Amino acid sequence: FVGVSAALRGANGEALCDAQAGTYRMFVLLQSAAVVLILILNVAVQVITMMLAFFERHHTLAEQEKSIAFSVFVGQFVNTALVSLLVYARFDEVNTAIEAALDGDSGWFPLFAGSFRDFSDAWYPVVGVQIVVTVILNVGLPLWPIMVSWTYVKLILPRREATAATQSDLNIMYGGSEFLLSQRYGILLNTLFTCMMYSSGMPILLLIGAFIFVVSYWCDKYHLIKFAATPPHFSDKLAFWTLDMIKYAILLHLLVGCWMFSAGKDDLGLLLFPRPPLNDGVEAYTKTLLDSVWGCEGLTPEAECVATENCAWTNASTTAATTPSPFACAVNTTSAAYQSLGTAEINQRLVNAVTFPYFLVAMLAVIAEVITWTPLWALIVALAHRAQADLKVRFASGKVGVEREGDHHMPSYSMAINTNRFGAFPKDYDLSKIGRYEETLALGDNLEVFRKINLHVPLGGANARAFADRIKKNQTSEDEAADKGAGKPHGKPAETKK
Repeated sequence: FVGVSAALRGANGEALCDAQAGTYRMFVLLQSAAVVLILILNVAVQVITMMLAFFERHHTLAEQEKSIAFSVFVGQFVNTALVSLLVYARFDEVNTAIEAALDGDSGWFPLFAGSFRDFSDAWYPVVGVQIVVTVILNVGLPLWPIMVSWTYVKLILPRREATAATQSDLNIMYGGSEFLLSQRYGILLNTLFTCMMYSSGMPILLLIGAFIFVVSYWCDKYHLIKFAATPPHFSDKLAFWTLDMIKYAILLHLLVGCWMFSAGKDDLGLLLFPRPPLNDGVEAYTKTLLDSVWGCEGLTPEAECVATENCAWTNASTTAATTPSPFACAVNTTSAAYQSLGTAEINQRLVNAVTFPYFLVAMLAVIAEVITWTPLWALIVALAHRAQADLKVRFASGKVGVEREGDHHMPSYSMAINTNRFGAFPKDYDLSKIGRYEETLALGDNLEVFRKINLHVPLGGANARAFADRIKKNQTSEDEAADKGAGKPHGKPAETKK
């Protein structure tokens, strides 16, 4: 087809589609240049953030690494995921305000003056492809340290080692390159956020992101073993901070997913994604609410309904036998007034079976995150710890009356008594009547101490006082026997006569 179009000539002697081909070549050239420029800026962000981090004067290496990782992530994410979106986006209200502020000369400010007001079928071949290509080429960033280190070790180092004046200089030459986690965490966070942000409309980004993570793992491992110097001892703050950032990537995925799945109609009037209703009940309630708000509910006859602005005489449903149900007056959803209403547009985009689950989970995630920033979160954590402590008191091992049998927690003795676990067990069970317990409790003040610590253990039952008297009597008998065996007089000493 290309050869035929190039061979055929028009009336003016030019090849067919020559102008269109030139426009397409220029578009591809500019798009490729934009991708290359983004990659160059991503590398520049790493170098600049490393230089600026030393001027921040952090107290620990972990804080410095965290600052570098966050700066690299923010710079590369804005450059990779947001610049293309904002340059090609068109917001008439924002663009009008910018033109008014710049006295109509807004050509040097390209943001919000693009061609796309929404995610459409024309957005993906232009902006979507550029984002995907940029993410794919980012896989070369983990290879860059290996290429630099290999070039230095294989080509430069053999020529420089002869210039070493001392053994210390030679050790420094062969010490290896510095291995820092900050830049790698920043690059991986940029990949994660970019792929999660646009994966609702472009699922291929999930596979690309997984591939980049695998390549990064093996490249960093090879670089660390073969070329890098022994890294310093890092704490776990950077790793846990990175894990904490993942929840924001999920939230961004949900919010942008709501936007993508609820995209408006294209030039042919077709929806990019279907909008099936949640269920018949919600659909009927929404329709009744709209009819009531617009004043169309209950208007009869047809002439009065049609005469009312923004109302139409419609047949909303049909019976199974395809017999039309009675007509009713309803809001005219095709009217200009209804279409221009922002609330109606939001209702159509969000309240459907495709978008509403995303929207619901996103709102719950936002609420949960906002709660963590308020004092209410401390109260929730305190209540959770209190509940956990109560459960430990009831079921954890190491407590009096609690046993373990395999992985199952056994109830305490008092709980078993109160819940009739022993069936017809006597309520006046007396622990003190068991041989070894009786001997131990009779020593000193063990009885009172045991009663204070184990109030839930039946001790003496209804005969607790009798048990105490019996222990006292036994103690007295033992003392008398001991005195008698020692030859001491028993009882009151006899009076001596003068």
